[in-house]
Amino acid sequence: MTLSTSNLVLTPDAAIDLQLHTIYSDDRWTPAQLLDHLAGEQVALVAITDHDRPDTAMAVQQLAMAKNLPVLAAVEMTASWQGQMVSFRKDEALHEARVRLFVDDDHSMLSV
Repeated sequence: MTLSTSNLVLTPDAAIDLQLHTIYSDDRWTPAQLLDHLAGEQVALVAITDHDRPDTAMAVQQLAMAKNLPVLAAVEMTASWQGQMVSFRKDEALHEARVRLFVDDDHSMLSV
């Protein structure tokens, strides 16, 4: 399948948003409504990252291609370790974009 991001080239000042949701997650718009809105906003690249919904990625990608919008196929997945929610975050203490794995309730680091 050809993706809506094939041959995409971004300028340094391109408008991007890599974490958007639809009604399949925790937002109010359908994928079509969101993509229609984004078409009017002239964004260069977005990722629609509905929670735990890999089943919607193909339909979103097809809509994006029909509307000539570059959309990354993405999913925000829930993960747990020993019964605790796990998340990835930028390590602010190091002032760099290194990603570390944290347990949400006490922010303890699991690994680098």
